[in-house]
Amino acid sequence: MIEWAKIAIAISIPQIGSYVSNHVAISIDNSWYRNLKKPHMFNTPSWIISPFQITTYSATGYASYLVLRGMDNFGDGAAIALTFYGASLALNFTWLPLCYQTKNLGLATVGALATWGCAIQCVRRFYPISITAGRLTIPYLAWLSYKAIFNIAVWWHNSKGEEIE
Repeated sequence: MIEWAKIAIAISIPQIGSYVSNHVAISIDNSWYRNLKKPHMFNTPSWIISPFQITTYSATGYASYLVLRGMDNFGDGAAIALTFYGASLALNFTWLPLCYQTKNLGLATVGALATWGCAIQCVRRFYPISITAGRLTIPYLAWLSYKAIFNIAVWWHNSKGEEIE
C-alpha cells in the first residue's frame, strides 16, 4: 500500500470513531445531562471542542502510523503500543454514548479513567518506538485528563446535591 494511503487511513480511524460516537450520542435524549450541575472552570465552550478533537485525533492517528511503521524494528513492543492505542480509542468513543444512554455518571467516570489509563500506556509505549509519535499523543492524553477530571467533578457534585461555583 502507498505510504500516503496508510497515513490517511491512520488519521481517518480516530476521526470516524469520533464522528460515529458523537452521532450516536446526539440521537440519545441528553436533556438530563444539560441539566446537571457542572463546574464553571471546566465548562468548555462547545466551539472549542470540535477543532481541538479534529486536531488531536489527526495527531494521534499520524502517531499510530509512525508506530506501525516501526513494527519491523520493535515487533511485539509496537503491537502492544498499538493495542493500548486501539483500546484507548474504543473506550473513548464508547464514553459519550455510555454516559448518555445509562445516565450513570459513576459508570461514565470509570470509563473515562479506564480510557485515561490506556492512553497513559499508549504514550509511554509510543515514545521508545518514535519520539515524534510519543509527543503527538500528549495532547490526546491532556484531553482525556481534562475529560476525566471534568467527569469526576460532575459526578461528585451531582451525587452530593451540592451547588457548584
